Amino acid sequence: MNIKTYFLGALAAMALGLTSCNLDLDPNFAKKADGIRENPSELLDGTISKLWNENLYGRNEYYGADIGTDNVVPSWNTSGRFTNRVNLTSSPANCDLKPYLGLYQVVESANFILETAPSFFKDDAQLQDLKGQAYFLRALADFKLVKNYGGVPLVNKVMTNDSEETKAFQPKNATPEEIYAQVLADLAKAETMIKNTTDVQHPTVNAVYALRTRVYLFIADEEAGKVNGLTKEQALEEVVKNADKVTGVSLVPAKDFLNYFNGQNSADETIFEFGVTADNSNGTNNQGNLYLHDGYNAFCANPTLLAVFKKGDVRDDFMRKAYHLSSAGDTIKYVFPEKFKEASGVFGLTAPKILRYAEVLLNKAEALAQLNKTAEAAAILDQLRAQRFEEGVTPPKATGTLNEVLTERRKELAFEGFRLFDLRRNHLATTSQALNSSDGHLMDIASAQAGSPQFWMPIPVDKVLANPNLQQTHYAVAKH
Repeated sequence: MNIKTYFLGALAAMALGLTSCNLDLDPNFAKKADGIRENPSELLDGTISKLWNENLYGRNEYYGADIGTDNVVPSWNTSGRFTNRVNLTSSPANCDLKPYLGLYQVVESANFILETAPSFFKDDAQLQDLKGQAYFLRALADFKLVKNYGGVPLVNKVMTNDSEETKAFQPKNATPEEIYAQVLADLAKAETMIKNTTDVQHPTVNAVYALRTRVYLFIADEEAGKVNGLTKEQALEEVVKNADKVTGVSLVPAKDFLNYFNGQNSADETIFEFGVTADNSNGTNNQGNLYLHDGYNAFCANPTLLAVFKKGDVRDDFMRKAYHLSSAGDTIKYVFPEKFKEASGVFGLTAPKILRYAEVLLNKAEALAQLNKTAEAAAILDQLRAQRFEEGVTPPKATGTLNEVLTERRKELAFEGFRLFDLRRNHLATTSQALNSSDGHLMDIASAQAGSPQFWMPIPVDKVLANPNLQQTHYAVAKH
């Protein structure tokens, strides 16, 4: 699947708390029903394309959870980008509206499939597969909403342009446990309905299992005892069980790791990715450009991240090019990550690996460490390290402690949008740092303690003001 910009337009404005009742559809989606019947994959591809844009997986999804943590420092050339994340000062008044809207657009597109697909298909197997993948995509979007914002509205039906119901629709917040329960229910349906087993650029049953490992980690820490009555230990066991259900995949070997993120649909480690072509390029706004020295060179690797890699670990190959800036007689070293250097021959473009086997293993290892099964967690870390060190280099043996698992996650998943949430889930503080422009020493900019609202995204203030039923949730109740 190569992403195209087509399909259902934006989610009903009133459903998002907008003041306008005009629910115009995207003109690119003025397609006849006959055209959809002839090309049913466009229903899914259009939904997936909503996830792939510069405000979600096309760029900002990755930056938002690494900037403001110990993975990233700003360079001399940030030009005001992501200032609120750098300074840990995000608020309802200054947060970006587009990711919030974008996720609801995915939900609406999935709802459209679920409600209208039966009228398009006579082949029941094809219909079931299409609906199963739509349930998966809705679960993914709803999970991201509850993970990022906490309790937000659940919108599980299509809001049409001109209905009176749409014009009066001002949804209230659902509780996080209600959203998580919906996510799990959608994934249960997806598991039984999806027929796709090989095309990783569309949802597969493996993707269902992989996403569950991520979802249950958050339930275990933040909603234990509330979602379907699961205790923390039971949720952690679900992480392990679902990780073990993932089959037919393997870790990218060390010799191929450097090129893995610049390719697509070619590695056994990938479980779900967005396929792209040169036509999908956002130009200077491509994902890699904020990191790449020949792009905006706005952000670089934190020296403390560089320090955790052992000799022979290929995961720091993305960070071996150092650029130096002379200031006041001192030379300051900036290391710009090249993890997302190109795709389809386009500089800075990437085919995002939304779910990959390494993360599934690390989710399992974290759950095992939380369950005090450190020997089993250590075995997983050793399995991963065996594919991450150069030939002839013996990786260090793991002990399986939670701290070691989190460090391994930091190395493996660097710049992929995990670090802030790993810290939050494990009740750890975050400190935003920068390199001093005079002598290059690392200095603190701001810190957020465990429980701080800076670990959550606030609902944009205009959404709250426009909808009297919508309230700030986790951001508002976090420790200020």
